[in-house]
Amino acid sequence: MKIIWESVWHNMSTKFRYPVWSYLLLPVFAIGLEIILVLPKILIQLLTNPAQTIEDLSGIPKMIIELIEKIDG
Repeated sequence: MKIIWESVWHNMSTKFRYPVWSYLLLPVFAIGLEIILVLPKILIQLLTNPAQTIEDLSGIPKMIIELIEKIDG
């Protein structure tokens, strides 16, 4: 058991394979991808029901502000 333990701990490396900034950009790219994938749906809704879509989209900032107020307490 001691041989296995030493083998695991001595062969471990904490070095990152990529720069730290690349790991920090991952969430930004994930959010961007989510937004890009929603755009075709919004465009289709704008073509089929423009009045309701514009009304719904104009309510998004209000919902975000309400969410931030709930989080802040």
